[in-house]
Amino acid sequence: MANRNKHRCWYCPLYKKEIEDIDCLDVQDVADKIRKPLAVAKEILDIPNFKAICDKCEHRDLG
Repeated sequence: MANRNKHRCWYCPLYKKEIEDIDCLDVQDVADKIRKPLAVAKEILDIPNFKAICDKCEHRDLG
């Protein structure tokens, strides 16, 4: 049986480090206005064009 507690990780151009796929999905959901901004760190929300950066990310929609 697979261990469901393990997440994939990849580099996020917003956080400027590797993050878990679940954190990536949080950013995508906030960028798409599916979730409230509270779902991501304030440092991400402070990036003026964070949605555009997220939209262009090669990992977009992989989570």
